[in-house]
Amino acid sequence: MTLNRAMPKTMLAPLCLLALAACSKPAAEAPAATAPAAEAAAAAPAAAAEPALSDKLTSGATITGEPIPGRIVISHAKARETKIAGVTGVGFLDIRNIGGDDDRLLSASSPIAKSVEIHEMSMDGGVMRMRALKELVIPAGKTVSLAAGGTHLMLIGTQAPLQAGDSIRVDLQFEKAGRATVALQVEPLEGSDDSHAGH
Repeated sequence: MTLNRAMPKTMLAPLCLLALAACSKPAAEAPAATAPAAEAAAAAPAAAAEPALSDKLTSGATITGEPIPGRIVISHAKARETKIAGVTGVGFLDIRNIGGDDDRLLSASSPIAKSVEIHEMSMDGGVMRMRALKELVIPAGKTVSLAAGGTHLMLIGTQAPLQAGDSIRVDLQFEKAGRATVALQVEPLEGSDDSHAGH
């Protein structure tokens, strides 16, 4: 813009201010260019922390006593505490078949153990013997109890001590009822008649 030499000096100051304001606008608007980056950072999800072992044990566990649709009711689910990791834990529960057909417990697993097996204890000529079962029949309309001194679950290679008051997740696979996830409540070892104590 060419200034008229005859223009009064009193008008030069306002014109200079307008020129400076026009030049300063891009600098004032420059921070807005960083907004997309800020929004992207806000939208990025935070890295999820790895759940603690205690959280993994009961995730997805069903409440014992509620039926697996149409077939199985599990109750009195419990385990004995162990003092150290690596030893064999023992689990007990009652399995009631409310369906019209026999079912079979085919397998079991748990995040706390390397493997879970179904074992049966029996007397043979005055000697207590134990053997692993490939499956356990649950007759229609009957309740099968997994209890101390009889059929039970063996939690082999535990990754942590089973402490009284904790809950242990165990997944049970049935032939017809499908998969059931239950929580075994860990009970104190003292006063237990569990023949696996110190196993």
